[in-house]
Amino acid sequence: MILYLAHPVRADDRAGILANLERAQRWILWLAEHTPHAISVPWMPYVLALDEGRWRSRGIQDNLASLARCDGLVACGDRFTEGVHEEYAFAGVHGIPAVSLITTHGEPPRPGEECESRLRLIAQLEEQYVPLSERLLWR
Repeated sequence: MILYLAHPVRADDRAGILANLERAQRWILWLAEHTPHAISVPWMPYVLALDEGRWRSRGIQDNLASLARCDGLVACGDRFTEGVHEEYAFAGVHGIPAVSLITTHGEPPRPGEECESRLRLIAQLEEQYVPLSERLLWR
């Protein structure tokens, strides 16, 4: 499976954006360590390389095109932002199973912390898996 990572990025300043990207990277590591799935984060290079004001709509368009080819969506971080909500809704409309691992502190579990409940949510994605070729027939 290919899992799309949805995570808040927007912040009041560049330092806040970079802090959100670092948190997203910790989620990528956690998912890589705890699941056998490929993790897709197509929005990260857009955030790093392009001015959000000028390129936001193009970035969203391209990211949703990438999400359409993924097998599941995992929302992580500390909140549902407008962007995360849009990705989550897109997944629902297109038959892509989605789960929320969003927590109040936004961080993945630390080593030794309970993570079974989150892994059960990932397992639900696996159970709901529909091959891309079958999802394309729905359109």
